[in-house]
Amino acid sequence: MTQSPSVTTGPARWSALMRICSARWWRAMDLVWLVVISSFVLLLSSCASQAPLLPREAAETPEGLSVIWSFDEARSIGYPLAGDAASMVYIYTVVRESELVAIDFDTGAVAWRRALPAILRGIQSIATWNQFVLSATTTELSAYGREWGNLVWSTLLGTGHVPVVLQVDGDVARVYYGERLFEVDPTSGVILKDMPLGDILWIQGAYVIHVTPDRRGMWATNAFSEELLWNTNEVPFLRKEWSAPVASDPENLVVGLSDRSICSLHILSGQYSWCRSEVYLSNPSVDVDGRIAYALTTGFVLQALDAVNGDLLQAIQFSPSTLPASLENQVFAYSVATTRSGVSVLFGDSWQLFGVTGADRSP
Repeated sequence: MTQSPSVTTGPARWSALMRICSARWWRAMDLVWLVVISSFVLLLSSCASQAPLLPREAAETPEGLSVIWSFDEARSIGYPLAGDAASMVYIYTVVRESELVAIDFDTGAVAWRRALPAILRGIQSIATWNQFVLSATTTELSAYGREWGNLVWSTLLGTGHVPVVLQVDGDVARVYYGERLFEVDPTSGVILKDMPLGDILWIQGAYVIHVTPDRRGMWATNAFSEELLWNTNEVPFLRKEWSAPVASDPENLVVGLSDRSICSLHILSGQYSWCRSEVYLSNPSVDVDGRIAYALTTGFVLQALDAVNGDLLQAIQFSPSTLPASLENQVFAYSVATTRSGVSVLFGDSWQLFGVTGADRSP
């Protein structure tokens, strides 16, 4: 007699049973992680009524930068802060609940708040493209309307537990997602490319910048022909949630290094055209004209730098200039983002976001 193909016996039955048990175990683990993450977010939200750890204020300096407003609900999980080419600032905060908040830079007033469902919480990175605000979590890339904050689309990237860096490069939203690289259509959320990241450090236009195996140098290829463009012994820059490269123009990237200094990389040659030796707490950010770079130093000084040569143009000191001994061993997020009207700086140690006048752009 012929045995029915739907019947399993002996080793085959045992193998099928193990597959079922394994699948159920992984589903159970997914639920456990969801509960853990949700509990963490709820814990942060429940602490919202507590006083900030370290209230800050800025010292007015003659002919320097000056604070024009402050937003005191800037408590977040990471470094998610972005500005657009107009006058809006976007921040992810968990003071009231998990929200994406838009602030009018010119007035400091909240333009809109968008409460986020559980699956879209824990934003790691924010960027803007045309009429969309893009946000990346460890599982999803989403787009919201810039005018009202309505959810336009959301695309699943993975199961999480990986570092995430979001980049807008022309008409492509690029996500450095752990060991993978995604390119997504920002209009529809359709994934255009999903590939292993490998030794790719950053892509800017037609330049694909790679890191050498010993991580002591870099090399670049053409994104279309894969032709070798240059090879250099310059120290590789960082690609982190708290320090991602930013283009000042099509030929230059302002980047952070592992020693927390800031440099400008000429991507046509692979050489650093200037470097600042100070130690910086924040990411670098460049104004919409590509002429001025901003970053926050370890002395809590917001600097405005000439993006062409790295010269210090203006600055503003935030006090206290050092952390109290009780907070020295804690890790806080510090982020900087620019709009056409000025620059915003986020202090994770005080849950404050300040709007600061932009540096003088006159030649």
